[in-house]
Amino acid sequence: MKHKFTLIELLLVVAIIGILASLLLPTLGKARKTSQQAVCKSQQKQLGSAIYMYVDDNEYMPSASHPTKSSRLGWKVHLGPYINSSGDGSEGGAAPFRCPNSELGTGYTNQEAGTAYNIKMGDDRYPARPAVKLDEIESAVQTGVISDSVDGTDWVIASKLLPSEDAVGYRHKNGLNILWADGHVQWFTTVAIQAGKNGTPDWYYEVSKP
Repeated sequence: MKHKFTLIELLLVVAIIGILASLLLPTLGKARKTSQQAVCKSQQKQLGSAIYMYVDDNEYMPSASHPTKSSRLGWKVHLGPYINSSGDGSEGGAAPFRCPNSELGTGYTNQEAGTAYNIKMGDDRYPARPAVKLDEIESAVQTGVISDSVDGTDWVIASKLLPSEDAVGYRHKNGLNILWADGHVQWFTTVAIQAGKNGTPDWYYEVSKP
């Protein structure tokens, strides 16, 4: 004789499924964030390779700005030819400039979110801030070139800034990914990057170390 489920049995099954889902969802969420962090690091490595190719061709690090494009997209336009991208958002694709864990703010394009360039590498708009040579960076292994940024921000000026314009973004496990001038990508905690070194909060973004 076929057994028919009673209402109580069905409710019990639903309750068990709900409990299992509540246990699994946090784990799945963590796995997703870990995957996003790995993709972010891979994209920064790709941008690092593009920077090295740019330096080989031009001797200097890319300027944060560009003479004919939006100033906030300038460094991305400089790197565009090396990663098959215009860098200005016209092709619609976000990678590798946008961190997969970033969220677009109102009025920003895909290319303006999630990844920023250290403006202290040089900005051609200002004569007093010329682009630097790679060998002019005092400690390449400890100088950030590209990092996670506050969504909609493309320039990193100092690590001490709170979420606002021109600030780094801490979206990966209370920390951020940083591409260093020697080419490696490393995750740093919020506390470490804000504290800086030698009493200087933005020490990790300085070309000449205090």
